[in-house]
Amino acid sequence: MANDDRSSDRTARETVANPNIADSAAVTTLAGGLAHELNNILGIILGNAELASMEAELSASARTSLEEIEKAGRHGLRVVQQILALGRSRPLPADAAGWKAVVDDAARILRASLPEGMDLELSVTGKAPAAAAAASATTAPGRAASSGRRILYLDDEESMVNLASRMLRRLGYDVTGFVQPEKALSALKEDPSAFDLVVTDYNMPRITGLEVARQATALRADLPVMVTTGHITDEMRASAAGAGVRHLIEKPDSMDELCRAVGEALAAAGS
Repeated sequence: MANDDRSSDRTARETVANPNIADSAAVTTLAGGLAHELNNILGIILGNAELASMEAELSASARTSLEEIEKAGRHGLRVVQQILALGRSRPLPADAAGWKAVVDDAARILRASLPEGMDLELSVTGKAPAAAAAASATTAPGRAASSGRRILYLDDEESMVNLASRMLRRLGYDVTGFVQPEKALSALKEDPSAFDLVVTDYNMPRITGLEVARQATALRADLPVMVTTGHITDEMRASAAGAGVRHLIEKPDSMDELCRAVGEALAAAGS
C-alpha cells in the first residue's frame, strides 16, 4: 500500500508540474469522442451510397454523383485518423499510396490554419517505411451461403442499424436489429438459440458492447459475438477476450467489409 501511495503522489506531482499531461489526456478523450461520432456519420453516408450504387437502373450522372460521395466520405475517414493521431498512436500505412493520402490530408489541414498570404510546400522523398500487408481473397458470401443465417445486430445509432440490416438482408441473412442493448438482451434471454451471430457496437450508453457479449455468452456459451469499435486498444483487446468476444474488429470502412467479416465469423463458428 505504501508503494501505491508513493506512486500516486508522484503521479499527482508530475501532473501539477507539467499541466500538459492533463491537457494531453483531455485532447485524447475529446479526439476519441469526435472520432466515434464521425466514424458513425461517415459509415452511414458511405454505406447508403454503396447500397444506392447497387441499383441497376442508375443514370450516368447519378452514378458519378455517388462516386463523388464515396470519394468525399473516404477523405473524411482519413481526416478522422488525423484527429485520432492528436492523442494516440495509429498503425502506419502499409504502402506508398497510403502514405501519400496521409501526407495530402495533413497538408490540407495545415494549410487551413496558416495565416493569409502563407503557403505550404511539401517534399516527400525516399520510400515509405516497410510494413507487412496481408491481402485476403475472401469475398462477401453469396445468397446461398448466407440463406437462413440469423443475425442480431445492435448499435445505438438507428441509421447504422437500418443500413447494416438492409445490406445483410440483400445477401440473404435473417437480421433482427436493435438500438437498445436492453431489448437485444431481452430477445436473447427469451430464446438464446434464436441467433447464429451477435454483432454489437462497443461504445453505447448504459451498456457497452463488452457487457452485451458477457451476458450473451452467459446465456449461451457457443454463441459467437462480434464487437465493432472505432479504435482498438490493447486494454480493450484483453477485456474482450475475458468477455467472451470471438471477433473484435475496427468499424469497417464499407458495408462490403462488414459482410465479409460476418461471413468469416459464421464460417469460423461452423454455422
